[in-house]
Amino acid sequence: TTPRILRLSDIRRAISEVRDEAGLRMRAVSDQLDYAIFPQDGYRAEAELMVGRRRLGRVSEEMYRVSAEGTWVHTAGRHTLNLYARSALSDESPNPLVGRFTLGGFHNLSGYAPEQVNGNHMLLLRATWYMRLNQQVALTRGFFFGATLESGNAWLQRAEVSLRDLRLGSSLFVGADTGLGPMYLGLTYAPRGNAGLVFFIGRP
Repeated sequence: TTPRILRLSDIRRAISEVRDEAGLRMRAVSDQLDYAIFPQDGYRAEAELMVGRRRLGRVSEEMYRVSAEGTWVHTAGRHTLNLYARSALSDESPNPLVGRFTLGGFHNLSGYAPEQVNGNHMLLLRATWYMRLNQQVALTRGFFFGATLESGNAWLQRAEVSLRDLRLGSSLFVGADTGLGPMYLGLTYAPRGNAGLVFFIGRP
């Protein structure tokens, strides 16, 4: 008999038959911040819902992912307080095709490695204080000195979720709002994580 040549399309079809997700995604945003980077006043709220079905081989099951986050900012004189909260939950499939929610990294539970903390349910709280420095260099809106105190965790099962399990993270940083985007140089520390030096470009 003539051997059959396995084509790339056959491989893709086989994979799609084994694992597949399809659903509806809805997202709502209300943004009243005066600046996207180092805002001085306003608020921002966002909510997202994804519902659908997941197919693993011949087994089909319902799936969902829900997340919400909010930011509130107020400035008095040179001092700005930025409060942020994010929560998320999903179905508890042991083999989700879309990755689990993660925490870790600069301002996302500082002192932990990116995606070190992950689970089907997640909570992050962050308080950030910063002040604008007098020095201003060309192509920047300004330099800022600040600090964060962060608390959060992720859990695999809903029954495991507990505020007593929240991990702590913190940072001390100098940042700049530049034409290339935000830039940070900071120190990070977590009691159950590590201390580190960070140079970060982009939005945390």
